[in-house]
Amino acid sequence: MNKIVFLSFYLGTFLISHLGCDETNPVVIEPIIDQGVSSDQELVLAPDMQPADMQFNMNINDAEIELPDLSTDLEPVFEFPNQIGGNPINPESALYPYPSDFYLKVNPETGTGFEVSFPSEVLLKTMPAEAFEGQDGFSRLPMILSAWPRGVEQASLASTSDHGDTLLDESTTLLIEHDSLRRIPHVAEVDLTVSEDQEGTVIIRPVVVLKPNQSYTVVIQNTLKDLEGRNYEASAAFQALKDGEPQGYAPLIRQQVSFEENRQIIVASGLNMDSVILAWQFHTRSQDSVTADLLRMQEQASVWPLGQVSVVEERQNSQNTIIEGEVEMPLYVGEDGLSYDEQGQVQAVGTQVYTYSMTIPTVITEATESEFEARPVIMYGHGFLGDHDQSTRSSFNEMCRRGKFNAIGLKFGIHGDLLTWLIQGIAGNFKAFKMLKAEVMQTMVNYSVMSRYVSQLNQRYPALDPNRIYYMGISNGGTFGNLYAATSMLVEKAVLVVGGGGLAHFLQRATQWNTLGDLAKREYTEPWLMQAYLSQLQDQLDPIDPINYVDHLISPRFEGRLPLRAQIHMAIHDSQVHNLVSEWVTRSANIPVLTPSPKWIWGLQELESPLSLEVAQTLPAAMYVYDEMVAPYPPNNIAPIEDNGTHGTVRQLESYQRHIIDFLDQGIIQQVCEGACDPE
Repeated sequence: MNKIVFLSFYLGTFLISHLGCDETNPVVIEPIIDQGVSSDQELVLAPDMQPADMQFNMNINDAEIELPDLSTDLEPVFEFPNQIGGNPINPESALYPYPSDFYLKVNPETGTGFEVSFPSEVLLKTMPAEAFEGQDGFSRLPMILSAWPRGVEQASLASTSDHGDTLLDESTTLLIEHDSLRRIPHVAEVDLTVSEDQEGTVIIRPVVVLKPNQSYTVVIQNTLKDLEGRNYEASAAFQALKDGEPQGYAPLIRQQVSFEENRQIIVASGLNMDSVILAWQFHTRSQDSVTADLLRMQEQASVWPLGQVSVVEERQNSQNTIIEGEVEMPLYVGEDGLSYDEQGQVQAVGTQVYTYSMTIPTVITEATESEFEARPVIMYGHGFLGDHDQSTRSSFNEMCRRGKFNAIGLKFGIHGDLLTWLIQGIAGNFKAFKMLKAEVMQTMVNYSVMSRYVSQLNQRYPALDPNRIYYMGISNGGTFGNLYAATSMLVEKAVLVVGGGGLAHFLQRATQWNTLGDLAKREYTEPWLMQAYLSQLQDQLDPIDPINYVDHLISPRFEGRLPLRAQIHMAIHDSQVHNLVSEWVTRSANIPVLTPSPKWIWGLQELESPLSLEVAQTLPAAMYVYDEMVAPYPPNNIAPIEDNGTHGTVRQLESYQRHIIDFLDQGIIQQVCEGACDPE
């Protein structure tokens, strides 16, 4: 066992044989295991080092350590620049760098052994301490933030489109996974909402979901430049960490263990520590802490004793029979969000009646007796702030008539009735977000239970085939359709249209932010505060964010779920759901893109069309990309001023409708465009 000896503690200097030690936050370093490298990521080791050379297993609690008494009122030799309660390695802004293990404490009762904990001085206005109770790590798709006093030149960062550049040694920013030393592809961008006289924020966004319960090191190198082209240097506090001279300053002393771990990770990955001007680590939250509630709810939904389903109104026109009715569902939402039993397990607290709409195209019901057949039922997920009756009209109904599909819709995802909760949440009411999350999860249950009610409805409406019930959703329905398809016990086919994941990452890039963003700006007038708010908002939305579930969308599925086949559809330069958030869902789900494609997407496997019939009928999933030649995006995190329309008009394309009809009716995944879909 290596002994860690502290020398001249009053001066804050010590020698570290292998690892430092923090008596208040003991750390267990597990063996680093080579878990392999995915096809779109690169494992980089020092030229003379192999993964086996990095294996060690040291429990700090077992080490023979001479620890100082940190409870005494020792005066530091040097006070580094810092914000009250903040981290001096990035002193420009409290909370930065974020996320960071600087704000973790040990809690053996959680899934990771940690719990997020902030000093009261750094809590944001709308993120009280109770918002983080029991949170055992940070989001698996974090907004990683650092502040720079003289602004940042975007050109000093890697390409925002070729994410492979962020894996290279010369990348200004790197993100390294501890267990595998894998470098994580990401977007590194400057916050463009900042004026030139304000400090700059660098935002790092992973473009693939991170592993749960895993440590990551963030690295920023000295190629980072300010707005005048000058290279940044390490802050005084970070340089002191590098030099092993914390000068008796407690906020640095408490980071020495994690910093020495970072140093080993950085060197093992093949980087030169001399070029590093800022580095820190953070730990992602456990999967169960995010997904357990919804998975349990969906499991209960598959066996819940069905109640009553009624028809309230039936009307006909030349194209459809439209039915509205009421249906009884298990209710999980209480006065303060989800309801739990004494063991802390989510539970239904009663029943609730919900309204549904059902559409049966006339082309099905008017078939002759010899030609009549029951046809598939599409459970339809409507758009953002929409309602159940969107399943009865527009281009979706046109496609249903062409394909001879029935459709059922309920309120889904973030529907119109949740607008008040959404506005209050963005404006600063934390409890409103608790209700929003609970209501969104309730809609997932409702769709699973409703699909079981189809057997009852079939007795009155024989056009419904209870053995062929599929899911399709657009926009909000595409986004939360990922959530539904990943968690439901009952779905076998899903069509996910112009959706995405990473809910807080959506916001500043969407046209809707031009309105909704004003609510948040009332509380957070400083851009760096806004980014901190959005980053913590991602933590809060994780339980309903599909990005935390899509690595189980296709394979491996969550336990007990049916095999799923799926399509993902994306419109280039979609001004409501940015391509970035659609692409990282596809990448995280390991779904290939069909080619020829009008856009090259980094890290996605390409499948050239036409596919053989055998492949087309058995391929688990594919992404379709359409280009209607609309106005391109503004750079970085700036929302388009005007909606370019492709979010909606792509659904009117002949090729788009054929792709979906062939899949839902015949199980064929095939691109029918002549060349790239630009648009046809």
